[in-house]
Amino acid sequence: MPRRLPAAILPQQRQRQLQYAYGKTHVAVAKPQRLPPPVIPTYPQKVTLSDGSTFMHWTTSPKSSIRLTRDISNSPLWTLSTTRSGQEEDVSGRLGRFQSRFNQGGGLDGYTLFDEYAQRTYPTRLSLDGQQPIINHSAEDATFSRRIDPPTPGFSDHELKAIYRDLLRLDIETPDISFDKRIPDPAVVIPRLTRRLVSSSPKSLDEDIMSLSAKLKTRLSPIASQYPIEYHSEGKPYSAVLNALHTNSLIAPLPLLGIDMPVSLDIMKPLEWASLVDACLHYLDFGAIFVLFRAMKRSLQPIDPNLCHHVLELMSKEGLLYEIQAFFSEFMQDQSEEGKLPYLLTALCRCHLYSSAIQLLHSREAQGHIPSMKAYRALIVALLHSSGSGNAPRSANAWNLFYHMRYVAHPIPSVQLYTDMILACAEKREPDTLRGFDLWAEMTVDKRLPPSVESYNAVIMLAARGKDSAPEAIRLAKQMLEVGRDANGKPALRPNRETYLALLEAYKRLGDVRGARWALTRLATVGENGRSEIDTWALRHVFQTYGVYRPPFRKELANIKPKANPSKETQHMDDENDLHLATLYLPRGGNNDRILPQTSQSVIAEVDALFDRVVQAKQSQAKQSESGTVEGLFARVENLYAVAESYISAYFRHSSLPQTISKARAIHTLLDVDWSPNMIRMCLQHCAFNSKGTPTAQAIQFSDELWAIWIKHVTEVEHLPGRWISTEPGTPASRASLPVATLKPVVISKIWAAYIHLKTRAGELDSAMALVRLFHQKFPPEAARKHLCPDIPTNSLVSLSGERTLIKVIERATIDDDTVPPILVFSDMSSLHQALVQVQRAKDIDYLTFLLHAYAGYVRDRRGMNLHVGDVKEGWRGRMPMGNEEVAKARRRMRAEWQRKTGRLQPALPRRI
Repeated sequence: MPRRLPAAILPQQRQRQLQYAYGKTHVAVAKPQRLPPPVIPTYPQKVTLSDGSTFMHWTTSPKSSIRLTRDISNSPLWTLSTTRSGQEEDVSGRLGRFQSRFNQGGGLDGYTLFDEYAQRTYPTRLSLDGQQPIINHSAEDATFSRRIDPPTPGFSDHELKAIYRDLLRLDIETPDISFDKRIPDPAVVIPRLTRRLVSSSPKSLDEDIMSLSAKLKTRLSPIASQYPIEYHSEGKPYSAVLNALHTNSLIAPLPLLGIDMPVSLDIMKPLEWASLVDACLHYLDFGAIFVLFRAMKRSLQPIDPNLCHHVLELMSKEGLLYEIQAFFSEFMQDQSEEGKLPYLLTALCRCHLYSSAIQLLHSREAQGHIPSMKAYRALIVALLHSSGSGNAPRSANAWNLFYHMRYVAHPIPSVQLYTDMILACAEKREPDTLRGFDLWAEMTVDKRLPPSVESYNAVIMLAARGKDSAPEAIRLAKQMLEVGRDANGKPALRPNRETYLALLEAYKRLGDVRGARWALTRLATVGENGRSEIDTWALRHVFQTYGVYRPPFRKELANIKPKANPSKETQHMDDENDLHLATLYLPRGGNNDRILPQTSQSVIAEVDALFDRVVQAKQSQAKQSESGTVEGLFARVENLYAVAESYISAYFRHSSLPQTISKARAIHTLLDVDWSPNMIRMCLQHCAFNSKGTPTAQAIQFSDELWAIWIKHVTEVEHLPGRWISTEPGTPASRASLPVATLKPVVISKIWAAYIHLKTRAGELDSAMALVRLFHQKFPPEAARKHLCPDIPTNSLVSLSGERTLIKVIERATIDDDTVPPILVFSDMSSLHQALVQVQRAKDIDYLTFLLHAYAGYVRDRRGMNLHVGDVKEGWRGRMPMGNEEVAKARRRMRAEWQRKTGRLQPALPRRI
């Protein structure tokens, strides 16, 4: 702190100090005013005025809408008519006599300011001296004098509606119709092209001339020397047209020096070319695609870029790397390498070459060519939605790549990429709700990016996956409708099929049957031209909602009182919903259809009515498919057996065991299908864990029948590679020909554990131990150390250079391994272990203990071999022990005891590599 100078050195300052004889306490100190911290409005709110008009604004209140009872349209300070109408009536007549005497019967209501001056004429010019106005009523000056007309009457309702519509016009770009939807139906176009081009085409010229032209073309044509053009199609609807285009037999020109001179530049229209290409893509005939595009080049037909991208998307989905490169080099030579990169990355992932795709992307970064966001998004989406086992490690790589992209290339992702990542949080086995909502707040609040319908669908699905956050999904759906409305009340973001499916997920978590009914009626008319969008997932959600629903014990406990004075609009909407429900499945009766089922029998009646309606619709659809027309409410329901599984789950909750068993058998007889592993698992778990004590004889008999079917199915597929084994790299077409088992390891373990538990409850310990030994024989513990997951990231070195992902947000120790073969854990065998202890079967106890410890040990070794670590995790602070809180406390207690006994520090554990 600097030393203070004496007053002699600073005389002026000394004088200023002496002029206040009594100090400075009476002098007001000018303190800077502190402003409170700003409150940023973050919630959109809809304000409804008393006259019915609405507007949107941002506020700090979380309420999505508010209705004002007093505003400028009905306030006495703003409207005189409101003040006059609010006056008391003149009961004695004194006010009336006063007005008749002094106001001549007019009063304020009959008086207007313009009545006094309506008949006066005012000059529009003054005199030269500026004192008296020139008033001349001659005809010459008649044009300069005009009367002040009374005010024009108000706008009509039609004009006000037009102004209101213009003010609330939504300046939102309407999404363009996708290119594949603009392509006409090939079944209509191809026969017409065959009649027009092939049947009426002239005969070929002299063979000598054709042979000469072929020789010249072979010698001098550049296209013929690059790629083989031998092609011949048979047995397809477009074969005649393609062969004619390939051999140039439509019109036989004489090529000059190997160059095809087009005779007709308008062979087909652009949409006809697109329809022909779409037909070839339907049959995956990529050789025909090259023939068509070469014919388009010969006829000087401009190639639509959308058509090229439509072809490349299907090539990338089929994993055709060579065809993609050949297509770019021949038909898209003006495109850069960045345009080819997204399709190559997708094709590599479809061939299960995930490491090669990531290395290709990082090699472009190392060369200084930053890939586009489209390339990053293509690779991230391919990793998130990869097929086969080992999806959890690939999802971890996708999240690391997402944050790596924001660090090295694109700090602000696009709305589509935000939507993909939020949807990835929702599709996890255990949804990552916090991370998903953080991304949503970052996109809408921090970055101010306008969300789309797909974005709202993703965040609604994220909230709907949890029971605690399911009400938030319903609030977000209401917020989506209130984002913006036009003069007719139509929202800017209209809900679609995915929106109602996400709401059905929320209603299923809450057990809200009323909401599920409403969403199902909306799905019946949400499609184009009012078509139904009810599919397999919608019906599964509805049946599972009935399974979660708990009817009240008494009818008077349910809230069935009608609303007081319902509006006409609400009454109309309720009547419309009842009409749709009656059309779908609810029977019309004396009671109100909007009443929820009050008993379990009512729930079973509604479930039976809906399933019978679906079965009848599918039977009638099968008859319509023979005639070529398929329509109806349930035309999009493809997997009826999956719907039946959810239908049986409602019986598990609201019906007795004998009725459930008879209904399950009747469904398989009606649909004429075999028992699926998932249905066997559901039935066995219901028979094993439904009741306490000894199971009934009917449950044991039914379980034995299911177990015989299960063992037969396992024997049929035991020679096939398990579903938990990673497949070899190859295209999807090559992998489709390989036989792969359809049994999931989790389903296998649950079925075995449920049947062992059932036998233990029945007192058949010998049968239970035989099942344990059979499981040991078919799925030995040593198999857990084989077939490791190849996609788990193992590199953990901290480096900011090189062809690798720089940012890692998911630690290796937290990555799940979903490629573990079937195993048995102690929680599944606890009942059997307890029963063996009660009867004191020591050998069986020792064998069961050995087997369970063997499975646990080999799985631990598998984790260490996958992650290249033991019971430690690597981080910035070095290696730290893994385990839960109880294990950590036990280790600290053991360490403290050892130090107290020995009086020295315990040596550190050796580093495991």
